Amino acid sequence: MSDRKYSVGIWAYGGCGDRFSENGYQKNRSFKEKLELAAKTKNLSGVEVHYNGDFKDDDFAEAKKLIKSSGLQIAAVDCETFGDRKFRKGALTSTDPKIRKDAVEIVKRAGEVAKELNAAVVNLWPGADGYDYSFQLDYEKEIELMVKSIKEISKANPDVKYSLEYKIKEPRIRSTIGTAAKATALIKDAGVDNFGVTMDFGHSMVARENPAEASAFLDRYNLLYHVHLNDNSRDWDDDLIVNTYHFWETLELIYYLKKLNYNGWIGLDMSPKRENQIEAVEYSIETLERMFKYIEKIDEEKLLESLKEQDVLKAHKLINKEIFI
Repeated sequence: MSDRKYSVGIWAYGGCGDRFSENGYQKNRSFKEKLELAAKTKNLSGVEVHYNGDFKDDDFAEAKKLIKSSGLQIAAVDCETFGDRKFRKGALTSTDPKIRKDAVEIVKRAGEVAKELNAAVVNLWPGADGYDYSFQLDYEKEIELMVKSIKEISKANPDVKYSLEYKIKEPRIRSTIGTAAKATALIKDAGVDNFGVTMDFGHSMVARENPAEASAFLDRYNLLYHVHLNDNSRDWDDDLIVNTYHFWETLELIYYLKKLNYNGWIGLDMSPKRENQIEAVEYSIETLERMFKYIEKIDEEKLLESLKEQDVLKAHKLINKEIFI
């Protein structure tokens, strides 16, 4: 096994429900039970957890004990600012000052929790922020409030790395931060230096991006803080097992993570609804390791030459030589 760091969202071991099965297709488990399954998963070093979701302040001490006993590291602390009914019309961009303050305070506190758990980043997915209809909100105000929230969060914990996870839609029909470029623009607008971006493979695909290109773009601005791997059919964020739909896009992303010297966590954001959850995570890690090994076998000088010439046949022949043997 390599020294790459693989983590998984703890939700992968939960009920994996949706609007058709709110109780979940799998067994609903406690935080302790999810950690126990994660600890049994081969080649997994860490997990992502939700502050204000998996645990809150009143049971944080117990959560810390459970995490320590699991032997797992915390790759990222995520912020639960999307499931509460009060955030149904926005959280970080809510036009209600009290609601926006509540959301900002959750993210601030997540930063303090991340420090206590030695997490690499606070993963901030503003799922409640966006709109569903034309003439539903003031777009200028929306941007103003998001930038204001980013500034407030950054100032409260300047030594914490916050990573904005963009997504084009869901649960809102249009999300405030839908693309890598928009996330970058908002961070630059805010003028903060402890905010970066999470490139989620599935989110990038649904946004009609190329995950490899999005990663290279973010790296150019030193904003590639965190990475999520999964797969989907490109029309919805299905959070499927890695590399089950898009082989070439996944392989190209692996090549660029290596080329960009990305050394952060490789996080799995998956929802195995009908599969053995431990096996799904183990298979994803095994698949990614195989892909890294394929990439390491390729003559990089020749590959870079083919990319410079934009000679796709030369590039694919070079890659196929190592894969299809």
